[in-house]
Amino acid sequence: MFTIGLGTAIEPRNVNRAWTALCKRAGIARAITVHDLRHAFGTYLLASGVDIKTVSGQMRHSRLTTTADFYLHMLEDVQRDAADRMDAIITDLRTPVREAKRSS
Repeated sequence: MFTIGLGTAIEPRNVNRAWTALCKRAGIARAITVHDLRHAFGTYLLASGVDIKTVSGQMRHSRLTTTADFYLHMLEDVQRDAADRMDAIITDLRTPVREAKRSS
């Protein structure tokens, strides 16, 4: 728990107000909420290949399905990327075999 200088809890609306002011000073035109950062955190973890169970734990979701339901589109993108990478690996592995057969 974070507190203010007086030792009392930080009010969420004050965090939001400070965040909005910071974004404005940074020249960010679109309104970005603190909660948007949470979604970005989960999305970037999944996009970088972190497994869904780890992401779910990091986000403190009580159920894995909560993470999967919200980020399903990202999981599909990660799975597609993994399949595309494997296809490229297989293609690269097969290329020297074809060239060696042609040389014989």
